[in-house]
Amino acid sequence: MKNKKWLLSAVMAMVVLVMMTGTALTASAAAVNFSVSGGSVKAGDTIAVEVSVKGNGIAGIEGELVFDDAAFSIANAEQTDVLDPNGIVIFNETDGKFGTGKFVYASAKSKDLNGTVFTYTLKALDTANGDYELKFDGLMVAGQDGKEIESEGGTALLKVQGTGTPHQVAGKTSAGGDSTMLILIIAGVVLAGLVAVFIVLSIRKKRVGGYYR
Repeated sequence: MKNKKWLLSAVMAMVVLVMMTGTALTASAAAVNFSVSGGSVKAGDTIAVEVSVKGNGIAGIEGELVFDDAAFSIANAEQTDVLDPNGIVIFNETDGKFGTGKFVYASAKSKDLNGTVFTYTLKALDTANGDYELKFDGLMVAGQDGKEIESEGGTALLKVQGTGTPHQVAGKTSAGGDSTMLILIIAGVVLAGLVAVFIVLSIRKKRVGGYYR
């Protein structure tokens, strides 16, 4: 009976640990999530890159599509009808020429967004070749009350088929891998703990009651 109580206590402690960790992960999850599309393009050609957002009560967004300007240039940028049509969108554009991928969106009323909000047309320069990372960064999201809403950007990979020196991306190019690894580690710790519990119980039972079938 004591062994059963001890086992139950150990299992409950592990369950509580996992629940606490899961709660922490959930609490840190961003309320607004952005993603950016990748793809493949030939050097000298253009490719459409979509910036998508999923979140509620959004009245303003400030951000930037970050790319390697030694490999790409912005040919065009436009908003979609997912945003408030009465809102204001300002791109980093002068006389039809785009500088960086920065933009500002502001609306008098908040709106729930779920879909592509901006489409950038990037041109791969003739010297580009290999893999390049796209990142949606520098985020500032606000509600109608002006308060900042927690948000998280996204990354993607663009592959360019060219003849120049191959370019490679250092490190990871996709988000979400860290959380998956953490969950696997937690599961491994719990499993190892349960195995240890059963081993200890088996040894105790053999010492007290002899070998069993």
